[in-house]
Amino acid sequence: MEAPGISGGDILQLNVGGESFVVTRGTLTQAKDSLLASKFNGRWEARHQLDNQGQIFLDYDPYCFKQVLAYLRSKAIERPDRPAPQPIIAPESQAQFNALLQFLGLEEFMGRHFFFDKCSNGASMTEIRTVLQKHTAAGIDESCLLAPAMPYGKVYHIKCHVESYDGQGLFFGLTQLQELSPMTQALAGWSTTDTSHSILKHGDWHTKSEWTGFMADDKVLFRMDLVSGMLHMFCPRFSRAFSISLAKVFSSSLSKSAGQAVFFRVVMRGAGVKVRLLPVMLQDMQDMSNMIK
Repeated sequence: MEAPGISGGDILQLNVGGESFVVTRGTLTQAKDSLLASKFNGRWEARHQLDNQGQIFLDYDPYCFKQVLAYLRSKAIERPDRPAPQPIIAPESQAQFNALLQFLGLEEFMGRHFFFDKCSNGASMTEIRTVLQKHTAAGIDESCLLAPAMPYGKVYHIKCHVESYDGQGLFFGLTQLQELSPMTQALAGWSTTDTSHSILKHGDWHTKSEWTGFMADDKVLFRMDLVSGMLHMFCPRFSRAFSISLAKVFSSSLSKSAGQAVFFRVVMRGAGVKVRLLPVMLQDMQDMSNMIK
């Protein structure tokens, strides 16, 4: 609730870590139960620290705050068919950005962002479970990679390089089970073999699409948006992004309140299929964002 004489249309001048921002009060108070909204709903007016220009001073990282503000501005004008895009955060600022969201009470409102790569949160190939399995029915070696759990309500990025591919089989996607098998438990993703190229949606395979499969030397970026329930995949060779809605899965079997999670999974069939985890760079995230607008 705003204090008497305070309006959402009030124009505020802020000094955030040495950078000036001009913003309306309403933009800053959208997340009603957040610390950020409490600071600017008018009840803290007398307690704001001012700089020598009379601007409200906030001792936050200006880059991180700028990303928060950009999202809040987009959120104020979003439509059901065009939700506010999630901010793209430079990997080196990821930890500080998430800390600011937590401090301001905006984690639930905005969702936290995570990357499974070697330059942002320290995850490496040795921290991703790798198991070589024998597919006894067909006599094919099957290797599986499983990334750490990804709880609902957050956004994740993973980038992979298909170093070699001999056509026997390759799958990237999501599963609800931490176990590496069976494949029947996969939820959504993209698969390719020497005879078919399929998209897995809600456990059902679909072959009629523009998807024509992975090839050697493909560099593939995945965005798991577990806030809006979307799985996106971008491969520069296609000059477009492919997206799968997880709405059916989320509405039936994933519960934010229950802390449910999904797992990113890679299945490589045959010794001639090799995949390497790559760092997620800022340009990668910008390319993905442009493709899924």
